[in-house]
Amino acid sequence: MKKLIQLLSLGSVLVLGFANVNIVKADVVETKSVEQQNMLRYSQEDYELIKQKQVEKGVEPEKADELINKL
Repeated sequence: MKKLIQLLSLGSVLVLGFANVNIVKADVVETKSVEQQNMLRYSQEDYELIKQKQVEKGVEPEKADELINKL
């Protein structure tokens, strides 16, 4: 009976320990997602440079504008 109580106690401690780890991981992933979104903002100069490089590589200007709009 004593061993059963010890096993149940140990099991509950392990379950609670892993549950907290998963919650922390979810918060970190969400934080990284917000940071990545902030890094992906381009200025108008960036868009113009992207379009210029695309046109240099042979992309039609209309197609370059369409691709930039998707960014």
